[in-house]
Amino acid sequence: MSEGRRSTTPSKRRVLAFRVLAALTGLLFTAAGVTNARAGWLLVVGTTGDQHAEANRWFTTVAGTADLILAGCLIALAWRPRLSLLFFYFVTGFVVAALINLPFVPEFAVILAATVPALATYPHWADLRTVSTWWRKPRIVPLVVSVATAAVVFTVAAVSIGRQIGGTDAAAQANWWADYAEHFSLLAVAALIACSGRPGWRILAGLTAAAWIYLGIVAVFLLPHHTASWGTLGGCLGIAVGLVLGSAAAVGDAAPHIVRRAAPGAAG
Repeated sequence: MSEGRRSTTPSKRRVLAFRVLAALTGLLFTAAGVTNARAGWLLVVGTTGDQHAEANRWFTTVAGTADLILAGCLIALAWRPRLSLLFFYFVTGFVVAALINLPFVPEFAVILAATVPALATYPHWADLRTVSTWWRKPRIVPLVVSVATAAVVFTVAAVSIGRQIGGTDAAAQANWWADYAEHFSLLAVAALIACSGRPGWRILAGLTAAAWIYLGIVAVFLLPHHTASWGTLGGCLGIAVGLVLGSAAAVGDAAPHIVRRAAPGAAG
């Protein structure tokens, strides 16, 4: 038994290598995310070569905000590599980004390549073998909200891809519709993964909640009429989604424990 355990235990060098690479990649995404997410408040000029930066500020804001979720996950993984739920979001994000963006922007492979070292050195890949069982005891309330939200988000993402394929507007010319489909989808994916309740779910739920609330505020008060913006109503709904996720993350396991303690008294 001891030999079997040794064979599945990653070496200290691999764990250290992953910690360093995850931290560096996380800091890279933090810098890029903050730069783009602030487009909701300040016009970001000269970073992407976008000829219609003002009109596309909502796209830039969504991209940066979604990237900050990944940045937070990577920094948390550098601290605690065993939080495989956060790594699963990392893997899912890589796949979604590749499938949506590469057909339209082949050079996007350069950005993907920057994340490969952290992916390749992850020391606990074996933990992902049980992914299909992670939702057996989910967080019910946020899951219901997340599923309903995902139905809307994925529909919008599909429409966005259609606009990218056949569009000739300024957003399509800058490949923003594809980029928006990716990052908007990942907002929903993050919520769905967090609802599994696996170790690390509160971190992902908190990051995702902050993203939804921030984008909701931007949509309501700053960019309600920009291309693809959620507008006032959509922004309010986004804030509501964020509040549900944030409340679940804040409460954590307290509610289930209360139910278990109250049950014997109720029976008596």
